[in-house]
Amino acid sequence: MSTGHSPQLPARHLIAYALPAFVIALPTIPVYIHLPSLYGVDLGVGLAATGLALLVARLFDAISDPIVGALCDRFGFLGLYRKPWIALGAVVAGLGLVQILNPGPDAGIAYLLGWSVVLYAGWTLVAVPYLAWGAELSDDYDQRTRIAAWRETLTLAGVIGAGIVAALTAQAGWSEARSIGAIAWLAIAFGALAVPLLLLWVPERVSMRRRATATHSLRSLVANRPFLRLVAAWFINGLANGVPAALFFIYLEYALGAEAADRPIFVLLYFAAAIVSLPVWAKLSRRFGKHRTWSWAMLIASATFFAVPLFPSGAFILFGIVCLITGAALSADLALPPAIQADVLDYVR
Repeated sequence: MSTGHSPQLPARHLIAYALPAFVIALPTIPVYIHLPSLYGVDLGVGLAATGLALLVARLFDAISDPIVGALCDRFGFLGLYRKPWIALGAVVAGLGLVQILNPGPDAGIAYLLGWSVVLYAGWTLVAVPYLAWGAELSDDYDQRTRIAAWRETLTLAGVIGAGIVAALTAQAGWSEARSIGAIAWLAIAFGALAVPLLLLWVPERVSMRRRATATHSLRSLVANRPFLRLVAAWFINGLANGVPAALFFIYLEYALGAEAADRPIFVLLYFAAAIVSLPVWAKLSRRFGKHRTWSWAMLIASATFFAVPLFPSGAFILFGIVCLITGAALSADLALPPAIQADVLDYVR
């Protein structure tokens, strides 16, 4: 692994690579936070049935990730192994997104499950080669953090953009369904610009991809102890992040008693803290190492969330402080593990 002697990735390539992260992130709030209340409450599907459908869809997503990873390593087009899969996934994800965020009044559990699977399949076809491509853009320890930080900054910008749209439309009196439907169409529009720029401007380092793929057999991964520790920590951390995301709006409504127009404000606080703190985590990682910095971020988030079940109804200021602290820790979760993943694969090489 290089330690700082590789040439920097040109800004033009870096920006073109990071832009699709903004598009991918725009529907994050509607899909992960709004869907349970939209289908479970507004459309009358029921929270239990909605949760079951989303769980099955996520299980499909978990199974499809390694399959897509193997496919995009072994099957390419015109010598390219990342770009064709991303192009295909963008079309599939766009179709699924429009359908799932613009349901008709009679949409039920079958509709939710079917289009969730389509959406997650498209996202997987985009995300797996996209993240792998980012790890291949440089073999330098600090530049990998730079690439991941740019990508996750645009990711957070997309989430904040969606939060702003949700807040403005709520203040304007739009229904939740109409608001998140608008976000879906915004994602399609921005994707029509960002994905072609990615495919046309950013080079694919095929030689490095082949060198990396040669070491990525299941046997080599099992023998890679740093990789196993990373995956275990990432899995536990993913559970810790997923539960609050699914319950966020439900907690605000039924535990804190927040009005519909006020709930997007907490989302904005959370993700604004994340985007502001990203440079801080990048600087700390250069000084103390990525894994230690990420560990401290997880400890801070865990300690802060401990207080949430104790809050009384109407404790908006206290929960706002929690959103700021845990949002700041989120940016470490987003930027550091992907950069560490690229580093630990060098352990095998």
